Amino acid sequence: MSIELPPRACLNCVHVRPTIHGDAITCKITKETHFTKHVCSSHEFSALWQSTTEDQPEPTSIVSQTVQDRSKIYGPPQPCHHNIGLTWTALLQQHYGLFLDHPVPDFLVAQMMAALKLVRASKTYHTDNYTDAIAYTGFADEFQNTTKGQSSQPG
Repeated sequence: MSIELPPRACLNCVHVRPTIHGDAITCKITKETHFTKHVCSSHEFSALWQSTTEDQPEPTSIVSQTVQDRSKIYGPPQPCHHNIGLTWTALLQQHYGLFLDHPVPDFLVAQMMAALKLVRASKTYHTDNYTDAIAYTGFADEFQNTTKGQSSQPG
């Protein structure tokens, strides 16, 4: 049995997200293992867990910060998703030799991007996949809510 500790919880090294395996602590980043003479009891572990998670940002603030950071690079999400929809429409029409009455809507682009992140997460764990999936589903909700009353079906 192993226990994953939150960031900065390893008292014997400065590594991020160490995992305790019996009397060893392994860093998930560097894969280095440090052996200890003492492993926390459940009471001590609980206190350690609380003290290291109290200063952790809430998931919503992580997503908000990610959205803000990416918006500085890529611009506002809605026009970006709209342009992705235009591009995907052109590619699908060209590839399949068909004509779509309207471009892939921005909310559907966001839903498909969230699906992409979930598929990636099913292959291997990387917190970025979940952060992005949450952001994309938020965009999908916002974009689709804005277009309420308009058909979301082609044709």
